[in-house]
Amino acid sequence: MKFVKKYKSIGRYNRYTICRFCFSDKLSKVIHLGYVPLAGGFLRSQKDFSHEKLYPSSLAFCENCFLLQTREVIDANTLFKDYFYHSSAIKTPAKKTQISFRIVLCSLSSFFIILSAIIMNKNKNIEYTA
Repeated sequence: MKFVKKYKSIGRYNRYTICRFCFSDKLSKVIHLGYVPLAGGFLRSQKDFSHEKLYPSSLAFCENCFLLQTREVIDANTLFKDYFYHSSAIKTPAKKTQISFRIVLCSLSSFFIILSAIIMNKNKNIEYTA
């Protein structure tokens, strides 16, 4: 079987040259993953493959605020036009989210109990360790 490279069209996207959080221009290229199709964009037939658009995918690091971010952003209307996945309709991720929420809630509760004990006893020389 001979592999024939077919060139696909590049979809529309916006490329950021500044940090999306602090607006600094100190972005460093981390990795460029090439041109990829949309995640979750399941094609209905073999004919659709020739019309599938590709999008650049790269990560950048802001040297000012340390945010790791994608440089290319695809319009939400394009990204979610034929979006198949609905996390609320699938039970496994919903259960994992509930468990994670309970863990975070318990951790925060412990933190606030310790914090309130420290505040109440701030005049005393008591050390607390978590």
